[in-house]
Amino acid sequence: MSRTRTCAETDNAIINSMLIISESFKAAHISEEDIYETMSTVQFIHYFEKLKDWRNPDRITYKLHNLLLMAFLVILSEGINSFYGIADHVDICREKYIRYGLIENNKAPSHDTFRRVFELLDAQELYSQTIQCFYNFLLELETAVRGNGTYKHLAVDGKEVRGSGRSENSQKPKSNVQILNIFDDGLQTCIHSEAIPEKTNEIPTAQDFLKGICLKKTVITADALHCQKKTADIIAKKMGIYVLTVKENQLLLLEEINARMDNPKSAVTVIERNQRAFEIYHLPRNYETDGFTGMKTFVRMSSQKHSSRKADIRCFISNSADESLILSAIEGRWCIENGFHKEKDNFLNEDRFRSAQKNTVLNLAIMNNLALQLVRIYQAISGLDLHKAKIYMRNYPMEGIQKILNVMDSQEIIGKVQKEMVKIKKLGLNEV
Repeated sequence: MSRTRTCAETDNAIINSMLIISESFKAAHISEEDIYETMSTVQFIHYFEKLKDWRNPDRITYKLHNLLLMAFLVILSEGINSFYGIADHVDICREKYIRYGLIENNKAPSHDTFRRVFELLDAQELYSQTIQCFYNFLLELETAVRGNGTYKHLAVDGKEVRGSGRSENSQKPKSNVQILNIFDDGLQTCIHSEAIPEKTNEIPTAQDFLKGICLKKTVITADALHCQKKTADIIAKKMGIYVLTVKENQLLLLEEINARMDNPKSAVTVIERNQRAFEIYHLPRNYETDGFTGMKTFVRMSSQKHSSRKADIRCFISNSADESLILSAIEGRWCIENGFHKEKDNFLNEDRFRSAQKNTVLNLAIMNNLALQLVRIYQAISGLDLHKAKIYMRNYPMEGIQKILNVMDSQEIIGKVQKEMVKIKKLGLNEV
């Protein structure tokens, strides 16, 4: 027994905060003059200055924050992730970095200097003093539109950094470094990156992270690898909502979903939207969830965007009964893969890393995360399309960073933007 209908309206929605921030900047009519009027002195990313320098002060030639800023500017402007490439670029463009005040002795740092810094740098401190600061700024803006019915969407996925291992034919073969990323889709920010320890996988790494954060009003999406009873239990007990892909690694559960959907006596709802058909089955109250805490809903999605291909069919489980919320999460589950991981490879050449040292790879990955975060913030501030924002930040990185910092420091600009965000929220543009 099935019925087809459009998706019902709901008071709950996954909030797309970055879209609202961008629309608010446009509506507030923030001009270049408004931004530059806030400038008192030339400033760069001063967040690097807060990082603890572990080096022997008697043997320091270059300040730590200067080295990091030079490396970051090369990564952002050139997409270079090798230490030879970073050192060569700084050497060729030495006059520019002298003018920025980053080279004080007319001698460019060597590749070994950059390598040692990234090998020993505390990755968590690098994140907390850079990405976290910009993320806090975005969260403050987001509060203007968050209400009782708005949800945050966090996507969980691992990424293999190709080029970070050693060939099996080498003397010391080594697998590529795997990094787990947690991505806030609404604010386009990677809120956590962690190198996965050897002899394990991303499942316990993700579980440990989810245990430590607040998940209230948060939807968690993840691929089939994370369709684990313990993961579902952690999310549900922390008052979050899980939408997990089900594949053959949970074979009995997959067979149960398909059996329910194919049973003509089952109360299955079919919803069609965005060239996809969603079959939804709400579990009866006395249903045995088999260890998946709070499980309430089965979903089977069929997608066939190319008529010559076989339909793509995927199954999901959730501890929510809110159909619209679940479907929005399913449609947005690839944000981390297509909007984040792919950009890191295509725009920043992350797969061209040539280091097998795990902490080094993680620190460089966090630098890439910061670069993409700033591109997204600049896109919102400037009103440019993403591809144009990337071009601008690649060609004028200092100017772009300067504009972002000026906006963050201007209470007048932020006040105008927040007022517009409230207006836009009332128009309903916060829904995905």
